[in-house]
Amino acid sequence: MNDERRSRGEDESADFDRRFSEIVAGFEPSDANPPLHLPEPAPSSETAEPNEQVAPSWRTHEGEEPGDHFVPAPTDPLPAGDMHFWAIVVGLAVGPLLVFLSAVVRVLPGMPWGLLGVAMTVAGFVLLVLRSPRRRSGDDGTGARV
Repeated sequence: MNDERRSRGEDESADFDRRFSEIVAGFEPSDANPPLHLPEPAPSSETAEPNEQVAPSWRTHEGEEPGDHFVPAPTDPLPAGDMHFWAIVVGLAVGPLLVFLSAVVRVLPGMPWGLLGVAMTVAGFVLLVLRSPRRRSGDDGTGARV
């Protein structure tokens, strides 16, 4: 029984090798299947001779021009006395932190800390939505304000 399996396996292996050789032979260049001619790669600046100039490519970095640098306008400072803003910040920062510490890490034991965190997150989101303007004016040309 093992001899029969072994001979069948050798036959399959020989058949596999024969079929593979046929496939590889099909990849050899012929009149019906000419070889693919790829263009020669352009010489890089490292392989070019020192006196030979290499044409700039769209992939090369040529450095920045002195007047070609974007400088953003200074940002407005955070509102110091705006309690609505700071309630949003605390609700959206501390709320998820409380949920993480009570539910995942279990540093703060008990259900009240997790519920407080969920309530703070929801309250911060609601305050954020309430702070958005009711009606947006037309495009004033300044773009998005971040």
